[in-house]
Amino acid sequence: MNSDSYVRDNIIDKVLRVLFGRLLEYPDIELAFKVKSILKKEHGIDLLITIAIPYPIHWGAAWAKKSLGAAFARTWISDCGDAYFRNPVGPPKPFYFKYIEDFWGRQTDFVTFPIDTPYDFLPSAQEKFHVIPQGFDFSRVRIVDRFTEGETIQFAYAGATYPGYRDPTKMLEYLSSRPDIPFRFIVYTKAKSHFTRFQDILGDKMVLKDYIPREELIYELSKMDFLINLKNDSVVQSPSKLIDYYLTKRPIIDITTDFNEKNYLDEFLCRDYTHQHI
Repeated sequence: MNSDSYVRDNIIDKVLRVLFGRLLEYPDIELAFKVKSILKKEHGIDLLITIAIPYPIHWGAAWAKKSLGAAFARTWISDCGDAYFRNPVGPPKPFYFKYIEDFWGRQTDFVTFPIDTPYDFLPSAQEKFHVIPQGFDFSRVRIVDRFTEGETIQFAYAGATYPGYRDPTKMLEYLSSRPDIPFRFIVYTKAKSHFTRFQDILGDKMVLKDYIPREELIYELSKMDFLINLKNDSVVQSPSKLIDYYLTKRPIIDITTDFNEKNYLDEFLCRDYTHQHI
């Protein structure tokens, strides 16, 4: 592929993402077609497990089951961490996704979740809900042998962010307004846009990193003075990162989108963990 073709394809892809990202769940919607095509080639399957996110994997399996009938897997489990159409985090989905979600709910045999909380979605499959707690091999956990405080306090956040729901903006505004406090804030995330606009103000006080393997992340987090947990504005979701945070044995501070914890953060920045999350 020459450079002109590469640039043209990149521009087309960006235009499609902007135009159809929210309306058609592009590019993930392509997975629905691929899943259906793959399952058509499989025969004699006793158990199929599909995992979201992304949700078009579930939709493609539902489409395949409708098409294949008895040739489809004998039992189908759909594993979900979050709701899709009625997810309280993020902007609302277009109304027609409700019908796609309900179609999937009617086709699957079981829907599994990692925590026991009220799920206000999939009315067509309420009786199919089951809780399977998240599994973890604790023998693989490695943390620093002995934590020692450095001259500059270090803290970290790991995970996704969502505008207006799990949003660090007000906390970052506050940190940006305190040039008198020396600190180093390390962020592991794919959602860098929430943080990059504060990079010029914070400079090397904030370090943005990509996701790393779970066991490696736990080890790196165990080097921190404390950890930031951005709370979900939802009663049906609980961040799985709290398991990882707990394993580091470091203090945890809960921060809400409204950032009502300024005084608590000030305490943490002085290494006073009276109000840590237990």
